[in-house]
Amino acid sequence: MAIEEETSIEDDIMAAIEMGEEPIAEDDADLHSGGAVASEPVQDDSEQHTDEVATEEASTEESFIAPDYWDDETKTAFDGLPDNATKDAFKQKLVNLERGYQRKFDNIADVSKEHEQIVGLMSPFEATLNSQGLSRIQGIQRLVGAEQLLSQNPVNGLSQLVQQYGGQNAQAIVQQLAQSYGVLPQEAEDSQAYADPEILALQQQNSQIMAQLQQNENNALTQRTNEARNQISLFAEATDDGGKRLHPHFEQVEQVMGRMITAGIATDMNDAYDRAVFADPNIRSEYITAERENVAVKLNSERKASNQNSKAASKNVKTNNVAPDNVLADEPDSVLASVQKAMRESV
Repeated sequence: MAIEEETSIEDDIMAAIEMGEEPIAEDDADLHSGGAVASEPVQDDSEQHTDEVATEEASTEESFIAPDYWDDETKTAFDGLPDNATKDAFKQKLVNLERGYQRKFDNIADVSKEHEQIVGLMSPFEATLNSQGLSRIQGIQRLVGAEQLLSQNPVNGLSQLVQQYGGQNAQAIVQQLAQSYGVLPQEAEDSQAYADPEILALQQQNSQIMAQLQQNENNALTQRTNEARNQISLFAEATDDGGKRLHPHFEQVEQVMGRMITAGIATDMNDAYDRAVFADPNIRSEYITAERENVAVKLNSERKASNQNSKAASKNVKTNNVAPDNVLADEPDSVLASVQKAMRESV
């Protein structure tokens, strides 16, 4: 018996039928069945009450009509449901699903907008970061670290920043800052300008090591990027045994897949592809049909392989036309085969 791995429209319909709904209230049942209403004394607001009842009936009828934006397959499935309670449950299920996707897409839009703002802020520093072999994220980390140093301990923070950005000229920069604030007398400049050659050599060696480490990190990042691109290319061009593409809608949903993976909605490319395709009403129906065909082909191939194995096993066993207990009998492929099988068993 074929078992579908993917949730189909029929599964949703059966789930809606199993869910059931609360019975229609007695007042609403009277309205739908057209039952007689007990006569009441005529009141001044009787006309207004009649209008309200008519409005409620019209609203109720509209709730059991498929929306125009649904595809034809979903509309047909909806119209074929047995009663209004089941229709309401089915419609509510799809509406909740659409709302969930909309919330996720809104979150993705917010993240994308924030990313664009960050890129705009960092654009003036791109050339400097590239010259130092730093990525945009590393540049932001340095700026945040500098802010924390200065806010937590201005003296030590300023000293560390001067050492970091000044390099061999750090001491001269400190002297210039001190002089600008009147801390050191002008005549002491020459005595304070001395720098230990061994310290300078160590600083230079440290700078070279840091540059090499940064280069190694950049190379590793480039390698990971290339590997990711290769995986994407293999996923897009993957085919089955018959040469048919496994992901024919990849170009249409590639950007949506990327946003889903970045936002953590999808766990991998297969998950992102399935979600993105199902979220697109223009290709959802084609995708579901293709999945059903793939499952049918797979089950048919497995059935043929099982029959061939059974036939091969039966040829190696010589009995009085009785199959051993551990060998399954061949399934007849036609009426003629069924008759022949019955004749053999009657002997």
